[in-house]
Amino acid sequence: MDVDTLPEFQYAKRPKRLPVVLTQLETKRVFQHLNEPYSIMVGLMYGAGLRLSECLSLRVLDIDFERLEITTSKDPVTGRTGRHHIHTKSVSRVISSAVRKAGIMKHVTAHVFRHSFATHLLEYGYDIRTVQELMGHANVNKS
Repeated sequence: MDVDTLPEFQYAKRPKRLPVVLTQLETKRVFQHLNEPYSIMVGLMYGAGLRLSECLSLRVLDIDFERLEITTSKDPVTGRTGRHHIHTKSVSRVISSAVRKAGIMKHVTAHVFRHSFATHLLEYGYDIRTVQELMGHANVNKS
């Protein structure tokens, strides 16, 4: 039978998965097992809601300590954004190791710290629009 002639035929929908989020206690336990420079990097991902690629592209010049602001910039020589001195897989391995040592049974990636940042802000009573702006999203439906 031709598929076009089946009455009320629907394709199966993929189930929506909720993002993995660490509790504040789990976050602290992971940080206890991180060493430099990875603790600073994961701290920035969690404390500022950065993506791993954004974190790896930061330079000291991108941080304004007086205004407590972080900006990304272009490499003046190549014109490309970012300087990737540490490979993303290195960070991922360190995070996986720290999570395992902390005894956390969740599938934690670098992006989980971004989700945890947003969730913890909401738990502290921040407005969803403020969190969206901090995360760089235009509306709630973006991930």
